[in-house]
Amino acid sequence: MGLVIDTSAVIDLQRTLTPAVEILKRYRDEPLVVPTIVVAEASVGSRLAVGKRRRAIVRQSVEEILATAQAIDFDLEIAHTWTDLFATLERQGRRIPSNDLIVAATAMHLGYGVLVGARDETHFRSVRGLRVVPIVRPEAAS
Repeated sequence: MGLVIDTSAVIDLQRTLTPAVEILKRYRDEPLVVPTIVVAEASVGSRLAVGKRRRAIVRQSVEEILATAQAIDFDLEIAHTWTDLFATLERQGRRIPSNDLIVAATAMHLGYGVLVGARDETHFRSVRGLRVVPIVRPEAAS
């Protein structure tokens, strides 16, 4: 299988003192990918963070994730999956945020699950057949 890293997982990685690469080692049995939209969302944090130290932490976590996970572009094939998924959810009267729909479509296209923040992202669970894996933070692992 594999896991697509969602922005909520990236935020959790940024909030811990443990380096992102160390936490992501827990998932080394599966290939890890990160959609470029997640890279963009996470990188915004380094532009908006208050203080040099916080900006550096956010930037470093994004770099660590990119060193561990392959970046995946939103290409034509994923766009077709996005379209099918959007139509399915619309018919069901369910909507999820558009960037998260890209994450879900990427996962569905690849046959992967989605790695989400520890608090979970319940809207991903409305996508039939999508495996949702909440990240295990170091303090929760003990």
